[in-house]
Amino acid sequence: MANTYTTRFSLTKPEVGADTNAWGGHLNSNFDTIDLNMVSKELATAQTMTGALNLPANGLNVGSGQLQVTGGNVSASGQLSVTGAATFSSTMSVTGLVTASTAPTTGGHLTNKTYVDAGDALKLNLTGGTLTGNLSIVNSTTEMTLTLGSSGGYYYGNATAAGFKNSGGTNRVSWNISTGDFTAAGNVTAYSDARLKENVETISNALDLVNRMRGVFYDRIDTGEAGIGVIAQEMEEVIPEVVIPSDGMLTVAYGNLVGVLIEAVKELTARVEELEAR
Repeated sequence: MANTYTTRFSLTKPEVGADTNAWGGHLNSNFDTIDLNMVSKELATAQTMTGALNLPANGLNVGSGQLQVTGGNVSASGQLSVTGAATFSSTMSVTGLVTASTAPTTGGHLTNKTYVDAGDALKLNLTGGTLTGNLSIVNSTTEMTLTLGSSGGYYYGNATAAGFKNSGGTNRVSWNISTGDFTAAGNVTAYSDARLKENVETISNALDLVNRMRGVFYDRIDTGEAGIGVIAQEMEEVIPEVVIPSDGMLTVAYGNLVGVLIEAVKELTARVEELEAR
């Protein structure tokens, strides 16, 4: 029988009955071919491995093909570089560096990448920066908070109220979103320093101004809540300095009326003293 050859790796099948040396030469050559091709064997069809596949330092180069992992995890202890689209239906665990030039279709957000995705537009710079749009912290049921500085206090907001609390959760400043009521745990003050004022003169005819004012009880049209105060339009005719437009409505700076009341009391006191002296 003549020597025959395999079609894929050119292995020589020695002729039966051939010389022993010929057999040895053929087998040794065949073993060399097997060793060589076992290292870089091309998998022409799908194969199943029962153990781990250990790759050399240059790694696994898929080329223009597709690397598919079904039903398991992809774990990389070194660097994983993806130049095409990456899709993971399971868990991806990486202890090294992940570099991606296109957005992976995962729920996560890679920090080291050369592409820009929709998550970048929502990302805040933790080391500082400037927001050019609105910042919304939204939760329909739970109180949301924003802490500034290291004091432990925080701003808060929920469906009915907003304000600032200390580290113990006690309200320091708050306002009711529905009614607009404002509450401060301490004093509410305004600048009144002489260094901020010029053209200062004592209020004259203060008692006459008070007599032209009208104090009223009223019910709020929008809330039905009972209140007491003045009418801004009426005050505008008496002391326009205390009436301030705001969002198409008129407001009254009630604290600024103190000066008028002080001088009115002084005028009234002078009249009483004059009468007593007669």
